[in-house]
Parts: sequence; structure tokens; C-alpha cells
Amino acid sequence: MKKLVTILLLTLLFSAQFTEKADARTSLLRAIVKFFRGGADDAIKNSGKSMENILNRAGKSPEEILSRSKVNKITEMETLARDESLILEKVGQETHSNHYSFFNSSRTKPIKNRKWLRDLIEEGAEQGFEEIGEGRFQEAAEKGLNKMSAENDFYNYVNIHWVGRVYIKSDYYSQPKVEKKMLLVCRTNYEVFYFSILMEERIKTASLIYHKSLRNASYSTLSAQELVVLKDEDKFKVMSILPEAGRYPKHYFTIFNDQSFNYDKRLNGTESPSVIIRKAYTGSDQNNRCYKGTKKGLYRTNQ
Repeated sequence: MKKLVTILLLTLLFSAQFTEKADARTSLLRAIVKFFRGGADDAIKNSGKSMENILNRAGKSPEEILSRSKVNKITEMETLARDESLILEKVGQETHSNHYSFFNSSRTKPIKNRKWLRDLIEEGAEQGFEEIGEGRFQEAAEKGLNKMSAENDFYNYVNIHWVGRVYIKSDYYSQPKVEKKMLLVCRTNYEVFYFSILMEERIKTASLIYHKSLRNASYSTLSAQELVVLKDEDKFKVMSILPEAGRYPKHYFTIFNDQSFNYDKRLNGTESPSVIIRKAYTGSDQNNRCYKGTKKGLYRTNQ
């Protein structure tokens, strides 16, 4: 009985329903402390009344908590179904399936075919690319980054050792496991992006493989290209295209572990990546969503 009450107390303490009810959470924590100090009999005897009081103060009944959980699940499924329908309608089922099939059959490009990475390695190598042993690619790339950073501080932000922490820590992206290959489909209210995430090699690859407007056929879109990772955190990952004529990139993509997504345009190319990274720490645009792509549509965690 004691074990059961303990589990119930801890479950209620950490329930997301109390995140905005600090007074109720504090009361419950005191009850747990009292319970472990020897007041188990009183806690068990008064548990029903205590729980009722705490739940009332939190503004939720057990039935409401369970009901809210079901509502959230239904809302998530409705959102996914709506997004899937919109994306497949605008992109086209055949185009979507082709992107998935091509992605699923591809592997990480050899470094010699990854232009920006090859350029980086050649910048840091003392001899020609062909003479560099594979085991020295990372060393040469790091030296190349240091050289390029001296001319443009953007390269101070480039992370060639990213591991995809955001996917590992995500309840969604880690289901049924964290794959070494993921096709991500991310949408805003105005456009959709297809990203290829390949984590099979030591120097991993993130690429934009498709970009389409959801509203205006004449809307300017980005071409397929490899991206660089600027921040690799548990809660988010910031990626960007490479700088063009300006000092900094003009397009940034932030993927969050709760499936939300930010797309930032900085068309003058004058703002440091630190602006985008600070923005990511403050939160995300919950109206934008990312999903794992499947051959027929978007991945559902219960499929």
C-alpha cells in the first residue's frame, strides 16, 4: 500500500498538469517528505482527502487529467492528419514518394563528392585532397575551419562533430528508435521543406532536398543543397545554408525536439548566427511542425 501511495504521489507531482500550479506542487512535495519521515499511516489514512484538496487547488480532477491527456492525443493526431493532407495535396503523393524512395536508397556521399566539406579539408590540408588519408579528414577539416574562421567568424559556429542530440532526446524522433537516416518533412504556414539527415558516417550530413511554397506557385524557393549544423543541443538543432555573397547565411532552420520548427530568413546576410541561436533558446513557433517522412506520408508514433 505504501508503495502504491508513493507512486501516486510522485506521478501527480511530476504531472505536466501542475506545471503552472506551483502552490499545489509545493503542497504535494511536502506531503511526500512527511510520508518518508514516518507519517505513512496518516498519509494513507488522509490520502483521499489530501489528493482531492491538492487536485482542487490545481484546478483539475483525476478524470479531467485523464481526459486532457486523451484530448491532447486526439489533437496531435488531428494536426498530423491535417498537415499530411495539406502537404501531400500541395507536393503530390508521387513526388513525396519519389523523395522518400530516393532518400531511402541513398547513402552518405563520399567526402570527395561533398563539395563544401572537400573545400574545407583542402583548406586545412598541406597536400592535395587525393593524398590525404581518410583517417586525417577530420583533422584537416578542423584546420580548415580555423583558417576560414580567421576571415569570416561564421565558421566559428560550424559544427562538424554534431551527433543529432535533438533526435535522441525527442519522444517523437526517437520512435521506434533513432535511425541513422531520417527524412524530415517540416512545414510553416506558407511552405514545406524536405530535409535529409544522414548520420551513418563520422562526419554526418544534413541536406535540404526539396522546398515548395504551399500558397504561391511563383514564390522563390531554395535549391537542393547540403546544410551546415551550427548548434547541436538536446532541445534543438540549428542548421543553415552556406554564406553566399554576404558574410553570413540568409536562411536558417531550427528543429526542436517537440517537433516544432523555425525558419528564419536574413536576406541581407548581415546578422550573426548568434541571433538565431539566441532565438532558439527562447522558444519556437508552435504553429510550424516537423515530421519523419514515410513512403506514403508522415510518421505516426502508433503505427
